[in-house]
Amino acid sequence: MIIKRTSLAIIIYITCVIATSDIVYSASQKDTAVVTLDKYLQMRLDNANWEEYSKLITWPDEPSWDCKWVDDGYKIGAEKKKQDVVIIKVTHNRIGLYCYDYTFKVGRKAVTIDYELAFQNNQWKVKGPMIDYPDISANTLLKELRASLADTKTDARRNEQLSAVLNKIKSAMNLRNN
Repeated sequence: MIIKRTSLAIIIYITCVIATSDIVYSASQKDTAVVTLDKYLQMRLDNANWEEYSKLITWPDEPSWDCKWVDDGYKIGAEKKKQDVVIIKVTHNRIGLYCYDYTFKVGRKAVTIDYELAFQNNQWKVKGPMIDYPDISANTLLKELRASLADTKTDARRNEQLSAVLNKIKSAMNLRNN
């Protein structure tokens, strides 16, 4: 009888330890999913190279885009577990669409995107969604455009285009902040 009680106590103890470790493990994964998404978003907004942020995503390749959404901030919102992924809502504050033909279309709006993260190879990775265009921060874009404008090899026509698009983006940022 003592052996049965001892065995039962051990089984109950092991069950509790396993259940508790699953809860702790899930909580730490959930926290890490938000941190991973924030890193990914910051890298994209900073216009990081593929080699840098590809470690945080599940897809093997991306198209080369000729346009980017221009953001002046984002907010990570609610998250929920759905089957084998965590879905985290992010609201991007977009001020327009910049294309590499030096055009900028003003379009101020808040856009909420459901990002999916999956736990793979002991780390969280962004699984989706596949986006129409990536986001870039307005400040990063302005910095890159100013660097192009300062390049002495840039011809006069290109400088005019750069100056015009710089002014248009700055105006859109001012409208957003007022």
